[in-house]
Amino acid sequence: MQSTTGTKVVSYFHDDESGIFMYNPAHPWRPHRSTLVHSLVQGYELEDKMVVHRPRARSFEELTMFHADDYISFIRAATPNHSQEYMQQLKRFNMGAPGESDCPVFDGMYEYFAGAGGGSVRPAKV
Repeated sequence: MQSTTGTKVVSYFHDDESGIFMYNPAHPWRPHRSTLVHSLVQGYELEDKMVVHRPRARSFEELTMFHADDYISFIRAATPNHSQEYMQQLKRFNMGAPGESDCPVFDGMYEYFAGAGGGSVRPAKV
């Protein structure tokens, strides 16, 4: 990215809430790593040398511009406690119950993916 003066600017995208999610302890996905990285950015005072953006979570309507309505509805409704009720949809969307799949249902899944969607779209616009 370049500033209005033509100098290059480093943009950094971070959402404090992205690090609070977790599939399960046995899964290799570790969202808290983004929190650790951000702590290093702050510790080395790198925020002063870049533009820090917080991605805006995408709305249901924005998410369904790129994904099927029934998929986003499933993501919004499914919880680990109700995964047995969604067995047909879990198979259809290549997801599984916690501890049974690389793509398990987890608490806050819709909120996490809505935020991740914002983290994907916003950098493309900057």
